[in-house]
Amino acid sequence: MAEACQLRSGYAISFYLYCWSWYGSKERGWNMTIEQLREWLSIGEGILTRTCDLNTRVIEQARKELTAKASITFGPKAQREGRKTVGWFFEIKDNKPKHNRVAGAIELPETAKHAEAEQFDTRISSAKARWEQATEAQRKKLLSQMDSVASTMAPQNGAEPRKAFLLCLVSLLEPELPLV
Repeated sequence: MAEACQLRSGYAISFYLYCWSWYGSKERGWNMTIEQLREWLSIGEGILTRTCDLNTRVIEQARKELTAKASITFGPKAQREGRKTVGWFFEIKDNKPKHNRVAGAIELPETAKHAEAEQFDTRISSAKARWEQATEAQRKKLLSQMDSVASTMAPQNGAEPRKAFLLCLVSLLEPELPLV
């Protein structure tokens, strides 16, 4: 998940986290209508109103950035009704990015990388424990504070919470700390 820090676009980060939330599932992807995509990425009315603009300036830009920098990416497949695009199926794909470091850039020592990963895992574990120990009323309150996409990732009927949901929970419980 430290790869998310390398991403520059908020859209790319959102797609990255959502890809990881679906990564271990049998479906290997998810469907999203145009309206759901706009709500998920907080794209307001009057912004990127044409579907082709959403595709090129949001979806394709995020896909290109993930392909260049992350170990996981996605392939969008338009879902159509006649000639009109009404949504997309986002297929999750493993990726081997080519890491081109900028001249003069240094890499974190292994101990620092390990410490960062441990801190991240601790925060995820803490969020998971708080979710599992919460009463039904407390869970409802937490879900009411999340956006609609994050709340749809909530585990159902006592299922194991996925990492993407736990990341959303971490950002809700610890808003003053960066995710990584």
